[in-house]
Amino acid sequence: MTLSKKKNTEIAEIVAKNIKNRRLSLEMSRETLAKGAKLDVSTLSLVESGKRWPSAECVERIARALGVTAWSLYIPSEME
Repeated sequence: MTLSKKKNTEIAEIVAKNIKNRRLSLEMSRETLAKGAKLDVSTLSLVESGKRWPSAECVERIARALGVTAWSLYIPSEME
């Protein structure tokens, strides 16, 4: 795996964890978040599991639905 692929994988994992953790902290279902972000539930599931890299627009819509800024979803949590 090249360094850039490794970094992209790490970033995708951070974004995925942050989305899922924020959603769960709000006691929000995946269906509710998907609806608020105008995404299919299956797409959101893939993003949360780190199996799909979301576009910047997708991250922005998810962030808005979660009530956070998009950039905050890229910051590793202190718990890691």
